[in-house]
Amino acid sequence: LKAKFKEGAAEAPETINYGDHASQYYRVHRPSVPEPWWAVLIIHGGFWREKYNISNAAIETIAPALARRGFCAIEVEYRRVGGGGGWPESCDDVDAALKHCIENVAGLSERRIVLVGHSAGGHAALMCAANAQTAPRLVVAIAPVADLVHAHEKKLSDDGEAVLNFVGAAPDLRPDLYEAACPTKSQIWSRLRSDIVLATGTEDVDVPVELTRLFYHRLDQGLAGPRLFEYREPAGCDHY
Repeated sequence: LKAKFKEGAAEAPETINYGDHASQYYRVHRPSVPEPWWAVLIIHGGFWREKYNISNAAIETIAPALARRGFCAIEVEYRRVGGGGGWPESCDDVDAALKHCIENVAGLSERRIVLVGHSAGGHAALMCAANAQTAPRLVVAIAPVADLVHAHEKKLSDDGEAVLNFVGAAPDLRPDLYEAACPTKSQIWSRLRSDIVLATGTEDVDVPVELTRLFYHRLDQGLAGPRLFEYREPAGCDHY
């Protein structure tokens, strides 16, 4: 992944629809280097809320930078709460976007895929990797909302109801939904076969580092599942 990626040019991005809904599209930033490419799918956060999208969720500079370094960078949009999303629709969309781009974007291979997700996008990246027919080579989860039960108990987000609005019910009322939607739960965990990079800043108050640590401790137990490639807690760093 490191050898040939030097600063270079990139093509203007192309927007491709993978579904009929206005939010079911992805934006492809192709590099100027010859195919085949490593593809990096970038999944934004925003606590699954409609007002946050690929243009304003604080990661919009990543794709152009990756394309200039020889990666095919793909920004994934998906339905969010307030716009037809929630569980499972938001994650279903990310799954569909991955399948669609592998089948329709020339130069891509399902064996050369990296998923990068930030915040709620980190949750979606982990869920997508668990559902993929061929496991992505690597998942980079940055400040992921990796444990939905704990996130609900901590009342994360401005109004404290982001997880409740995403899942549709509290954990004590619908534990089955959390079993199906939470990457730290065994039925999801057992399907993860990608290498994992985890990173959350020690000063993150939006998605505290303890949520990442919960996922990390599952890795550290040596259970069957994903392999930890790298773990970072950048000192003094916040959510962005």
